[in-house]
Amino acid sequence: YTDARPLMLWFFAEKPANEDGETTVCDGAQVYEALSQESKDLLAKHKLKYTRRYLDGEWQLIYQTQDLDEAVKFCTGNGITARVEDGRTLVTEYTHPAVITSRWNGHKVYINNILPVVWQEQMGRKTSIVRLDDGSPIPKSLIDEVVKAQEKLIIPLPWKKGDFAVLDNTRALHGRRAFKDTDREIFLRMVREPAF
Repeated sequence: YTDARPLMLWFFAEKPANEDGETTVCDGAQVYEALSQESKDLLAKHKLKYTRRYLDGEWQLIYQTQDLDEAVKFCTGNGITARVEDGRTLVTEYTHPAVITSRWNGHKVYINNILPVVWQEQMGRKTSIVRLDDGSPIPKSLIDEVVKAQEKLIIPLPWKKGDFAVLDNTRALHGRRAFKDTDREIFLRMVREPAF
């Protein structure tokens, strides 16, 4: 949710969960190709707008500061519109295309965070929402198409100690399956500018 997104992600499995907890990956170029022309046209016409409300105590963790002005300054320097409500609540808006061109090989790629944000909202969490840039809801037909495509395309990465994975963050969607093991340690490093 920032203009300075990492281009690559490095994962390292220090201690996989005893069971479950796989990282999942999916090719955003294949997801894009699986969409109907109507959905492709909609995403070409509209960007996505993510709105978040960070209560006092939350924005400090997210922005690693106790100074609200510093948090707002970070936002405005990274393409995020920010405002303060009720004196201590930080409200941010970030608008970005749902489809981008991958850094390597120039593929059209469906890569965004629509699904988790929509699902959180459906569960009653209203502190994070996503809409089309005109304020209208994401059509259910698009959500259904993406879910169907990802169900076919998702590849689980079942971790073993010492495993690592490198992902092209301009093309690969990633997620995580649920787990109960509180000792699981999968480390993530974000690379903003690789040397190649």
